[in-house]
Amino acid sequence: MHLESVAPQTLAGVERTPATNAFLQKGDDANENATPKDRMPNFRNVYGFTRLYRGSCPDDIADLLMPPTYSDQNSSYVMVDDISEDSDSFASSPSPLSMMMQPEDSSLSESERFLLNDATLWIDMRFRKEVNQSKLHTLLTQAPGGAFEIIHFKDPRGLAKALSTPKQRQRRIYLGSGNPIMDSDDDEEEIVNQRFYLHHHAQELFSEESFMKYVSDNWVTPKQLENAGDSKMLLLAKTIEDRGLLGMNEAMLEHHEMMSIALQAITIHFEEWQEDQEGRPAKVLVHCTFGKDRTGNLSMLCQHIIGAADEEILWDYFLSQCIRDVALEKVKTYLGGKVDLSSYAECNKEIMRDTLAYLRGKYGSLDGYLDCIGFDHTWRQRFVKVVK
Repeated sequence: MHLESVAPQTLAGVERTPATNAFLQKGDDANENATPKDRMPNFRNVYGFTRLYRGSCPDDIADLLMPPTYSDQNSSYVMVDDISEDSDSFASSPSPLSMMMQPEDSSLSESERFLLNDATLWIDMRFRKEVNQSKLHTLLTQAPGGAFEIIHFKDPRGLAKALSTPKQRQRRIYLGSGNPIMDSDDDEEEIVNQRFYLHHHAQELFSEESFMKYVSDNWVTPKQLENAGDSKMLLLAKTIEDRGLLGMNEAMLEHHEMMSIALQAITIHFEEWQEDQEGRPAKVLVHCTFGKDRTGNLSMLCQHIIGAADEEILWDYFLSQCIRDVALEKVKTYLGGKVDLSSYAECNKEIMRDTLAYLRGKYGSLDGYLDCIGFDHTWRQRFVKVVK
């Protein structure tokens, strides 16, 4: 069955964006969406939104940002030199003569173009150990659409202040000589807004360690742990296997602070971002490793807030089944390969249906859950007002 045949056309009056249409054309076998040519598989807009996007690990997009080669006259790149008037104001600013390669727009996939040029807020929900720090640094400092200011989920300035109206910086584009020391008459300067990268790697709000603690505190008894003795980790691993992906979703959603801060950040950014000289609007990327679990649960909450029906949420969640084979190879290595976690690579509708049932069973409703995590009615009204 082709995904297009079961895809709802609109959600809350919002048409599908080109990203989702392109994604659907790949079909249901979702392996084609995860080829090496696609450096951020499982990329699309969150269904029902035109400026909120979701994806998987984007680290490999950094491979596009290559050192300059002045002798290559046939290169499909132009040279860009980023110059910040106040480099101390940015967490990771390139040096004045730091050069990069800017891929021509026509050579980029939609996911690559979005991260490099369009995203104004990038929310990374991965564990620290899942991140390629070198590639991340390249993306943060060298993206042609502007460097990203690094913000922590628990930024000491407070989220609202950290995400306040973006600072601006100069970007010099070398259209002539391509040499920062020998400018050409063709060279230009423009002012672009600073972008934001939000993460929780320093003080992880959800990590392998906190997940194991959740399992230990909630899914096994003290007596079981005592009887396990030196086999405690095997007991926890078997419990994780038995609980399956529904259990993982439960644990993620019970890490209230991570979900609440991400929702608040999306809201504040859409409220605060001012269009730049080119009229660029705010656009947000949310991702984790595969773009289906942490990202899927946050997307589900966003969709509920704007009035999505359960079947629409389930359909959008199911689209991430495309990355199953990629996920399967990685989950085989989890917990030392001592248990079968193949179910964790899935993304079927039943898992999300059961996840919704879990939240309603424990909190009375999804709104009840959102109230509990601190994203109350007032926050939800603000969210709905600015995301459309």
